[in-house]
Amino acid sequence: TPSGNGRARQTLAEVFDIVDADWRGIGTIPASGYRLSAAYRHRDARALVSPSDTGRRRRGEMPPGCGCAKVVLGQIYPDQCPLYGNPCTPRRAIGPCMVSDEGACRIWWSQTPKQQAEPSPNPPTPDERARAAS
Repeated sequence: TPSGNGRARQTLAEVFDIVDADWRGIGTIPASGYRLSAAYRHRDARALVSPSDTGRRRRGEMPPGCGCAKVVLGQIYPDQCPLYGNPCTPRRAIGPCMVSDEGACRIWWSQTPKQQAEPSPNPPTPDERARAAS
């Protein structure tokens, strides 16, 4: 029905509280996540097991200068991110948008011919450059 499954909605309201949530590549969005309600908190793995990753990744924060949130929200194109291409490349991904083949920046990179070749991790020596030029 247009109003949804009444029993399921009732169960969700009983078991979960709506909370602010961290979204990878975007940051915190108010009232966009669920947390177990007080009556079910004794089953909450987050409360029972301390996470090994307590840094910025766990909190959903982006690296300094990373424009991934703006890319994901459609506010900029990937190549408008200040880190795109230098220093952020598929081999040296800085933000989540470049990490996997499904990331917006990684897809943009693979579809942009001028970006196909990354600099070699071992640049040629002056002798090798001279031989190639002759």
